[in-house]
Amino acid sequence: MTADARDESGLSPGAELKERMRQALSAKGWRQADLRRALELQGLHLGKGTLSQALNPDGGIPQPDTLRKIARALKAADAELARWTELRSEAVGESRHRPLPAGYIDAVVRAARELPYPGVVPGNIPPPLADVYLRQDAHLQRHPGESALQAYEVLESVEEIADLDADCVVVAGPGGGKSSLLRSLASAAAQRWRDGSGCQVPAYLQGADLVPRRPLREALAAAVTADLSPNGLPEVLPSTVFGAAPAPGARWLILVDGLD
Repeated sequence: MTADARDESGLSPGAELKERMRQALSAKGWRQADLRRALELQGLHLGKGTLSQALNPDGGIPQPDTLRKIARALKAADAELARWTELRSEAVGESRHRPLPAGYIDAVVRAARELPYPGVVPGNIPPPLADVYLRQDAHLQRHPGESALQAYEVLESVEEIADLDADCVVVAGPGGGKSSLLRSLASAAAQRWRDGSGCQVPAYLQGADLVPRRPLREALAAAVTADLSPNGLPEVLPSTVFGAAPAPGARWLILVDGLD
């Protein structure tokens, strides 16, 4: 499908991306279940819900990792994957037409600069987290219970955790840097959103914020407002903010700290 044909058809970049992926699936005579089996046979873990959303015309924009895995399972040409990636970038850019609450991303960036436990650093004014943060090695275990050789793979950077298109639990001992890792992920996601290279909007909260019995979106709104208000968030977030995606084709990256 050429750029001109796309313009004439009126398809948005996100819609064209989904159409091309479904065409690649159809060309092999496969259904979604066949693709899922091919992924499993190649050791390319992708959740059933994630795969369904990636191919669904009404679903969100797939993450780069998801596109790569689907292309590999379908044996798509490098040029086709490059086109998928280009369309994804265009779709992410379009998603910014719906603004987030005023000052939200700026407040996230400021909050993520703070040390999770400022009292552990001597002095009256603790340094920004980025000044003392050391790169952390992260190993991904996709299937708990398997041997270490089978189950683990090294992540090139901790930011890859946010690109996995799956729910993750970060495990480490006391003082292992879990809180620092989550703050760093919040900062990275916010910076990506700000510069147009990402489609995830971070929301950081404590596990204790989820204890009171109330709708999840109300808990998120109250907790995130409390976290960001000291960092310049100019208004109380209504629960409706978390009742839908932060923007068309985007998604919330919920970071829950203090679960141990």
